[in-house]
Amino acid sequence: MSVYIYKHEVLTLLLLQNSASFVTYEEEVTKILKEFERRFADVNKIENILSFMSYPFNCTNIQEISSSSSDLFNMEHTAHEDEMLKLISEINLKARAGNSNPFWSSIPEMKYPLINQIALQITESAFSHVKVKIKISYSSHKITI
Repeated sequence: MSVYIYKHEVLTLLLLQNSASFVTYEEEVTKILKEFERRFADVNKIENILSFMSYPFNCTNIQEISSSSSDLFNMEHTAHEDEMLKLISEINLKARAGNSNPFWSSIPEMKYPLINQIALQITESAFSHVKVKIKISYSSHKITI
């Protein structure tokens, strides 16, 4: 029994000695989590839209998605909802989506212009952030001769 008490005392002593470093780590992890939440807050707003865009045939909340995407991308709600319903009701598209073939590239842009507009805006937004990071990285690594 004294061995157990000794181990407990040693562990308590170690924890007390290292509590300052634990506090430092806790503060840093908290900062990182807050920064992560700040940077990815927009992703939460469009999570259901991204889910629809990745595979529209599993979607059950079309009205919610069309409402949020219509508001976010400034488009007419009922026209967008109709377009989404037409898309998910096409059996041949669903069959094509199950294959390894590129699904969205096989859909005519003019048939679903609002969905295409959303896809383009999401893609442009994602690549503009990547482009900015590449430019920053490139400019910080320039070599002067």
